Amino acid sequence: MVRFHGGGEPLPNPRVNHMATSKETDPSAKQKSLVEEEVWAKVVEEAARANAEGEARGGSKGKGRARTINAAEPDEAVMAKAKQNARAKAEELAQLKVKLEARIKAVQDSSAKAEEDARLRADLEARLQTEQTARLEAEKKALAKDEQLAWTRTEFEARLLEEQESRAKAEQKASTRAEDAARIRAELEARLQTEQAARIQAEQETSAKTEEAARLRSDLEAGRRTVRPIRVGAGRPVALLAPGVENIAAETIEYSKKTIANSSAFFEKLLNARTFSSIIQIRIEYARTTHADLVAFAASIGSVYGRFARDLFVKPCSAA
Repeated sequence: MVRFHGGGEPLPNPRVNHMATSKETDPSAKQKSLVEEEVWAKVVEEAARANAEGEARGGSKGKGRARTINAAEPDEAVMAKAKQNARAKAEELAQLKVKLEARIKAVQDSSAKAEEDARLRADLEARLQTEQTARLEAEKKALAKDEQLAWTRTEFEARLLEEQESRAKAEQKASTRAEDAARIRAELEARLQTEQAARIQAEQETSAKTEEAARLRSDLEAGRRTVRPIRVGAGRPVALLAPGVENIAAETIEYSKKTIANSSAFFEKLLNARTFSSIIQIRIEYARTTHADLVAFAASIGSVYGRFARDLFVKPCSAA
């Protein structure tokens, strides 16, 4: 504590009391204490200077009084003035104390405001960071959703294009099959008509040959040609040619019967067919059967005609 001349009361150090309380409550007490120490040092310096000036004034007066003290009592006016000076100094120190407290409070308020500003700034930065993170996350989700939609749309378009191509190929194959079926059906109908016309013509020729053979046989049996044996070629009688004609007629009639039976069976199977493949199979079997019968008939009729030619043109031994 500092004592001043004139009986003034000691000036308490507010820095000590303030530090004792601010260190417990204020987180920035160290910074505040430094400011307070600086202010307090200035106050102490001013008080010391004022005290020195007072002591200097009091010293000069004391010397003057010292000469009279030994002889008489101190002057009451001097004492009153000293007390007045002490009170003035105390008031001045009180004003300095008030100013110091006001300055300390201003510093504290400024520090609190700075801390509040820092806290608000930190809260604002944290909020901005949170909002920025949320916005980035939302943008990322939106981008992922757009990419998913684009991928889904691309996949759907690719699948739709593939289905369209498959359908177009299937339609093309179906159209090609229908065209092939129509063409084969037309060819088959044309072949059937041609074969039917040929068969009718062959049946007509066979019927004519059969009628001719029957007529010849009836003429030979009735003997309506001539009473005298007619000699043909090397002198063979016509009666000797009857077996050859009968064989030709028999082979022709048999072939005609087989042809008619095969044709009837073929048309019956063809009418009962349900699929195109079965029609083709029936047609192949009919062609194979018809060809085999024709070959057999040609071989048989060739043999009969060969014997008939030998009987007709070869001379008998007696004619020599």
